[in-house]
Amino acid sequence: MCNNASRSLNIRALEKIMHAPMSFFDTTPMGRVLNRFTKDTDALDNEIAEQLRLFCFGIGNMIGILILCCIYMPYFTIVIPFLFMYAVSSFSYYQSTAREVKRIEGVQRSIVYSTFDEILQGSDTIKLYGNTELFINKNKDQINTMNEAYYLTNALQRFFAVTLHFASGCLNLVVTMLCASNAFPISGASSGLLVSYLVSFSMQLIQSSKAAGQLEQLLNSVERVCEYAVDLPQEASYRTEPPNTPSAENWPIQGSISFRDVCLRYRPALPYVLKNLTIDIKPHEKIGICGRTGAGKSTIMTALPCVV
Repeated sequence: MCNNASRSLNIRALEKIMHAPMSFFDTTPMGRVLNRFTKDTDALDNEIAEQLRLFCFGIGNMIGILILCCIYMPYFTIVIPFLFMYAVSSFSYYQSTAREVKRIEGVQRSIVYSTFDEILQGSDTIKLYGNTELFINKNKDQINTMNEAYYLTNALQRFFAVTLHFASGCLNLVVTMLCASNAFPISGASSGLLVSYLVSFSMQLIQSSKAAGQLEQLLNSVERVCEYAVDLPQEASYRTEPPNTPSAENWPIQGSISFRDVCLRYRPALPYVLKNLTIDIKPHEKIGICGRTGAGKSTIMTALPCVV
């Protein structure tokens, strides 16, 4: 299931990239695109399925251990809701921070990829001006910034593990004291079975909670790939129906070009380059467009296919 989903999202994202407008490539660093098809795709292919397996494995073991405790100690059922609430509250407190840190790590990784790509493309110019050391230090600083988020993720995981170890230790203490005090009619063999399984309950609780946190954090990669596979703007279709043009004998009927209050801008967020432009070009006229750099000469030529 994970492999099919990853393959489908990757192919759809690649198709969307191939049909994205030029404005997307003008405003998007190449490292951000590369990060989608390298680290994020690797998370979809390998890491998500593995974390999901660990989560299901740990949950199954914990349920079995709790059922075993309830069979030998019926009153132990009272402790389970409190244990569940403590684990959920600790997980929510941990995950609200870890999720955002994971997003920061993904953004910083895109910056590293983008800078590395720029250095590769401009390596001749960098060597010519003797700025090799400057760009090496810049790359090191960006890698260190990315690793700050990575180390913070590990620190949050250790904090969460200590919290769950405390809860599991209290649970082990309670069950061991009940077994040792003969509060329930349990044989020595059954007491040893319960205690041995509860020792592993601590590791199962930490493993499944950590896997659930990792799984939710890795879904950031799914979110980032889906951004390209679903929400990426697209160019017009490559194949369109031919327009209703006049017959070859009567074409062209009229060779004039008329602009009427034409306004044009390259992207919705940018200001207008042409504002209320009105031009009438008669048939058989030869027109030259003169002006300084940035006056809009090429923009007028760009607007020609849009004129009806």
